[in-house]
Amino acid sequence: VRPVGHVISDRDRDSHILARLRMGFPAHHVAELKRQLGKAHDDLRRSHSSLGEQDEEKKVHRRLKSVFENIKGRMEKVIAAEKDNCNFMLVKFRRRGMVIWSAPDDVYTWSKP
Repeated sequence: VRPVGHVISDRDRDSHILARLRMGFPAHHVAELKRQLGKAHDDLRRSHSSLGEQDEEKKVHRRLKSVFENIKGRMEKVIAAEKDNCNFMLVKFRRRGMVIWSAPDDVYTWSKP
């Protein structure tokens, strides 16, 4: 992101590029997966501590373990996809001018447009 005061000129074609923003998954999607993973982990731990000799309890435990592994796999895929994501959005202004506003340096992510 270009700083305030950046001059956009006709002679320098790179000066027209005002920002290069990396695209990623919405933060709420990752947070929801983390919440589901934590809940599944707690349920699995609770089930494991009360695991007895009965077949029904073992079936429930296996089912919970399957749900946990499924969510964990989805989370790992999201993390891998986020890491390998190379989509960028360029913000350009094609006329002469000057940047009069820019996002503060400490703000580097936006979860909503």
